[in-house]
Amino acid sequence: MKLFSWSSLFFLLSLSFLWGCGYWVWLQTNQSQQTQLYSQLSLQLERSEVLLEDWQRNYRLHLDYLRADLAGMTPATTDNVIYDPWQELDDKIQHAPWPDALLGYALLDEAGRAVRLSNSVAGQLFTITATDFSSNHQFLTPMVLPALWVAPVHLELNNQHLLFWFDLSALKQNLQKAQQSGAGEVLLVSATAQLVSPSRYQQTLLARFGLTDLRDDQSLKFQLKRPPEDLTRSSQRYDGSMAWPATPLAQLMNASKQGQTPLFVPNYLGRSSVASWRWSDSWQAYLVAERDLNSLQLQRKTLRQYLLLGLSALSLILLLLFWLIQRGVQQQEQVAVFGGNELLPSPELAETTAEVTLPAATPVTDPGLVIKPLIVEPSEQQNQLKIAQTLLQAWLTQPSSAHNLREISELWLQQSRTETQGPVYCQPALLLSLQLTHLQQQVAKALLLELAPDLPAWVSLDAGALRDALDWVVRLRLAQHDVSTVMIKVVVTEPQRLMLEISDDGDTVATGQWLTLLHPGQDQTLWPAALQRLQQAGGHLSAAQQQFSGNKLLLTLPLQVLAEARPGSELQLIDGAALLLCPAGDAQQLYRRMLKQTGLALMPLDDAAQFMQWCSEQSDARLDYLILDEAFINADQQIATQVFQVVRRYFPQLALLVLAKQPDQWQTLQQSFQLRLISKPVLGGALQQALVATEGAEFGPQVRRVWLAPANTVDGWVLQQVLSQLGYQPMTLLPEQALPRNELLMLPLENSAKWQGQLTQQPLLWYTAQPVALDALDESQLVWTQSQGLAMLSQRLFQLSERLITDEN
Repeated sequence: MKLFSWSSLFFLLSLSFLWGCGYWVWLQTNQSQQTQLYSQLSLQLERSEVLLEDWQRNYRLHLDYLRADLAGMTPATTDNVIYDPWQELDDKIQHAPWPDALLGYALLDEAGRAVRLSNSVAGQLFTITATDFSSNHQFLTPMVLPALWVAPVHLELNNQHLLFWFDLSALKQNLQKAQQSGAGEVLLVSATAQLVSPSRYQQTLLARFGLTDLRDDQSLKFQLKRPPEDLTRSSQRYDGSMAWPATPLAQLMNASKQGQTPLFVPNYLGRSSVASWRWSDSWQAYLVAERDLNSLQLQRKTLRQYLLLGLSALSLILLLLFWLIQRGVQQQEQVAVFGGNELLPSPELAETTAEVTLPAATPVTDPGLVIKPLIVEPSEQQNQLKIAQTLLQAWLTQPSSAHNLREISELWLQQSRTETQGPVYCQPALLLSLQLTHLQQQVAKALLLELAPDLPAWVSLDAGALRDALDWVVRLRLAQHDVSTVMIKVVVTEPQRLMLEISDDGDTVATGQWLTLLHPGQDQTLWPAALQRLQQAGGHLSAAQQQFSGNKLLLTLPLQVLAEARPGSELQLIDGAALLLCPAGDAQQLYRRMLKQTGLALMPLDDAAQFMQWCSEQSDARLDYLILDEAFINADQQIATQVFQVVRRYFPQLALLVLAKQPDQWQTLQQSFQLRLISKPVLGGALQQALVATEGAEFGPQVRRVWLAPANTVDGWVLQQVLSQLGYQPMTLLPEQALPRNELLMLPLENSAKWQGQLTQQPLLWYTAQPVALDALDESQLVWTQSQGLAMLSQRLFQLSERLITDEN
């Protein structure tokens, strides 16, 4: 016992030491990378500062020479017919050996008014230049134009001011050459956190802010604001960045004249970066050296995965070694107990062994009992347990005429045997939305569903194969720790096939790994059960190439179109303004597409600080809808209460919409704030209903109800199971309840005489457990028996639904 305890302690200490070493290696690697980055940025800052100081020093020499040359010039106000002082001024300035191209100059009086402009370019630049000479700085703040970087230079002469504008293209190239990495840039930032030097992503910023048609003489004013998404990978246009919060770099620059930001902070492009800055008195701006860290982030993620795999492998080896040592020690202890000279002879040992050996299990030889192997998938055990409990309750409530439970079981099995495979008539949008809504309530990660506008209303396909394959794929991707969102896009391709694009935001999986994962071998019997059923139904699952990051799987299944998309099913136009509070990502982009189709003026926000700042600044703005994704507040209802109270303070008549995984958990707040709850994944139809509603309610997939009047409890249970499997909502009629109007009805054929007086053009389906003669029924009346299976039941319900839609029209 002591040996086992000490060895266990040694094993735990060894395992702790192993993982501690791995963690130390991880910390040292990160510290080394951080130190190297900071040293590179400091060196880059020093090189750039030397270039800028050399540029100013060179210009000071030329300006001093020009001042001395112009000191002896005749004043411009002297009247002389032969001598033109303005021409002499132009000649001296134009022929000066300037290091850069002179765009123009202006002569200003003491009040700052222009006395002379050299050309039209000088006139355009003069209108956008801040001519405040009180600070006595010779080099004014540079200006960024769409095609130029301009430096205004001031020279005081005879109580007048000469203002020159030089092209800084050569200086820009020298700064780019001084950079040690192509993933970084050197910037000049004013004291108000405005870029006063061109960015290498200037064209991207112009496209994102819709400024591609600017004039050449317009000044660009980009602020260090944090966008809600990566602007280099986005195609969304924004009206401006004023509502965005300041970047961490801008916040740190306000507190200190020099310093360094932490790693992986978002910059003005929304990308992870690190920066080092220093205040320059001569330029009256911050000199910033910035490095993009997206590639380093991917390297660290890869290194972390390899390190975890290595530590896990070493832990398994250590566990195996400990087990072998422990087993050897136990064998030695057993040998030591018997002793070398006290071992029993082999016959006696065999006899002793035979005496203590337990007898083998005797097989059951009852000829009336046939035992069949029961194969149950682990994922189905919980569902089958609920079904068994419900069925047992139904059996126990049967009349006492049945002799025993075995007779009841055999009778039910004979009457309720239905076909669970093969094509059925269904509504694909409803089928997928119900399945994903149920799955979304079980997982913590986000599921998104986007349906094509031309998706048929009714189709014939193998719904069971589709459900199993989709459930298997979605759970497979959600099980990965790096996946936070799975998006399913549903379209119909030619020839008639249903295609599901299943995308996620996890690490990209190579094509060869997908082949191994989806098809483990040539033998299809080794495939997962869901993929085998999909293959039997004529479907296919494959991996597709993603443009950037993440993964995409294509699930296709043959179908037959029964009814095209209903006219008018698209979103209607709604007048008003809406505020969307949703984290940046695929979900926000999907909701924006849905809401823009409604015509609402939409403003998305993905940060709580942005929301509070927006509310305080929009006192006179119009806002009709607040759409809150529970992921924005991590489903915290206390924070939601504060948000609703704040926004209702500014907009009392505001309609509140909440996108929730489980709307039932929001019932308390719904009563207090009249919330309109929309279940996830959000569909366009549910969103449309919530926008046009006049009071708080729950909105989700529109399930068609079927009213039942079962003759006994077992039949009622069977009908509820098959109807739920086909995507209908079974409803039980009370004994004295009248038949509802404009609803689907399923009534027992055995009790048809009871309902004859109430049947007036009702969409009715008769059902019976045993096939009977149907001569007494009208040809227009439909009958379904349990032996016909799910396929025939789905056809009958489709015919009833079409009749109901025709009657409503």
